[in-house]
Amino acid sequence: MKIVHRSTGRQAPANLFWLLLATGALLVGLVLGNAGAIPALENSWHNLQRRLATAAPSSELPVLTANIDFEDYNQLLSEREDALDKGVLMPDDSTFIPATIQQYGDQEIRVWIRLLPGTANHLGANDKWNFELVTRDDVDLLGATHANLLDPADNNWVNQWAFLEALRHEGLPSGSYQFVQLILNGNDGGIYALQEDLRPLVTNENNQPGAVVLSYDIEPLLEVVSNYGDIGSAVADPVSNLAGADPRFLQVAEIDDPLVTDDELLSQQFERGTALLRGLQSGELAASEVFDAQQYGRFLALVDLWGASNALSPFYLHYIYNSELDRLQPLVTNANPLAGDFRLPPEAMYQDAGIQAAYASAVAEISSAAYLSNLRSVLGDQYADLEHAMVAEIDRFPIWDELAARQELLQLSLHPAQPIIAQLGSPDLAQEAIIRVNVANALNLPLEVLGFDIDGATFLPVNPEWIVAGEAYHQTADERIILDPIPGESAGLRFVTFDLPVTEIIRLDDEIDFLNEIEIQVATSVLGIDDQQMTPASPGLNNGG
Repeated sequence: MKIVHRSTGRQAPANLFWLLLATGALLVGLVLGNAGAIPALENSWHNLQRRLATAAPSSELPVLTANIDFEDYNQLLSEREDALDKGVLMPDDSTFIPATIQQYGDQEIRVWIRLLPGTANHLGANDKWNFELVTRDDVDLLGATHANLLDPADNNWVNQWAFLEALRHEGLPSGSYQFVQLILNGNDGGIYALQEDLRPLVTNENNQPGAVVLSYDIEPLLEVVSNYGDIGSAVADPVSNLAGADPRFLQVAEIDDPLVTDDELLSQQFERGTALLRGLQSGELAASEVFDAQQYGRFLALVDLWGASNALSPFYLHYIYNSELDRLQPLVTNANPLAGDFRLPPEAMYQDAGIQAAYASAVAEISSAAYLSNLRSVLGDQYADLEHAMVAEIDRFPIWDELAARQELLQLSLHPAQPIIAQLGSPDLAQEAIIRVNVANALNLPLEVLGFDIDGATFLPVNPEWIVAGEAYHQTADERIILDPIPGESAGLRFVTFDLPVTEIIRLDDEIDFLNEIEIQVATSVLGIDDQQMTPASPGLNNGG
């Protein structure tokens, strides 16, 4: 993405003029002794100081001057009042109206514009209202033909831009996201984010339709909010699954754009992408049959690093159908990164071992100091420039410290204090030359069982033939034993029973003394990383097994 900078030199003379005028007026008031005028002049002076203090940073951003006719603007105000009453602005209730937008020094662009459909929590009197616009006459606005003008605070300011850049650096798709200064009908709207909307198509290098973009139909979610009047009450509904925005209970949004519907190949892509998404919702397809497991696992790891849980919401997550891979790719819009202590919900990985392993592998990499250092160099001076431009409205961007703190959390996740529960079976089994060990995964990630440490002196690599009971595991083609993670609906631990043959232990170490108590430790690692952890097996609660 390229940020367009506007020269600050043109504004300096105007600022200097007003500075001299205000100074002169204040001096005249003091000389004439007009006590009533002095406070007003002082207020004007303080306002001017604030204006001058913020003019330089904001002028580094493109300035967009938008104008809407009086009658059309009144229609927009009427729709806003209706949305505030309902708690939402439904797409059918939101009408595009004509407007013009001019970037400083450039030609005037004709657009269609409307209030952005969705919840009405951004339409208060003191809020920056969010808009959706579509350009006309086959021209683009700062590189976009369909875009949203958003309050940057909704996505934590520069952090959203930085998160999208981090995704792009990993080869993950995302639309352009840049900051502008908006003047609407002569009023200074402050800093806005101009977010490109890529639906219904992502174009290729030749600016030709290349891939279909799929999304969920969020109108049922908006209806729930409308019924309750506010989003808080809707989310608290203990009965409706729509209130929690669970994508399993949403339909895939239809595409009525002729760019897709009139093109046989694109229509086929939409149908195939829809089939994949519905297969995921119904459970007929595993997540790794719908997504590229390595890419999606890495995407989830980045979401976790940035605390960008909004990126997974059906409101904001879209999918690009990749016809070459016959897979869906995530396309992020609003993410609100580093806005809280959010961690990735386990259900985001769909209980898919391939995605879970890819996530763990990616977490091991992106939680290193080297990764963060490289990211700083990738974002470079452009991030610093945007920070400077934002100080007109916000002056705190602790991005690097927060990312480093989240890296520590991710490292702790991969090295848990108790990855498994391991219990010894009955000591009576020793008469049968067997040491029984019951092992249960205690994590939300799959674990590989590597083997068993015998009294700190002998290591016994795991053998699939030693499994005598339990179903919460699977065996890979190369005979590795993977303990399945705890399922979301699980009511307890699920043990897998290993019978270790004493003869094999003696073969490896003929000096071991079985007359004394022997300590058994189970070696495991999170699937996808190489770090090994040892967990001692304790006497079982039921020594009969």
